Amino acid sequence: MHTKRSYSGVLAAAAATAFSLQAGVSAASGNSPAINGTGQTSDAADAATMARVKAALAADHQLLARDIDVSVRAGVVRLGGVVESEQDLRLAELDAKSVPGVRKVNNEIELKMAPDRGSH
Repeated sequence: MHTKRSYSGVLAAAAATAFSLQAGVSAASGNSPAINGTGQTSDAADAATMARVKAALAADHQLLARDIDVSVRAGVVRLGGVVESEQDLRLAELDAKSVPGVRKVNNEIELKMAPDRGSH
């Protein structure tokens, strides 16, 4: 009996390890976010994606806006803030879309309106 119990324990451990590895591979490939025991998505993949998006924005020398908010949830990037030009708005979106791991970009950046000089 002792052998049977140990064999069952080894099988259970092997099954748990295989499940855990499969979940990690799925998350790493971008197919689906890793799920923890509480049913929440893994923050690690989103944090890494957010860091890559911020780095891409910072590396773009054509992008003049430097105060763009970035958040990521399950591979979906949300860009926010206010920029001075339409070009900055579009460049930020293109930069974010170019980052590996980004599934979608919700561009919520607002264009700063120039003051109306005709009214006093």
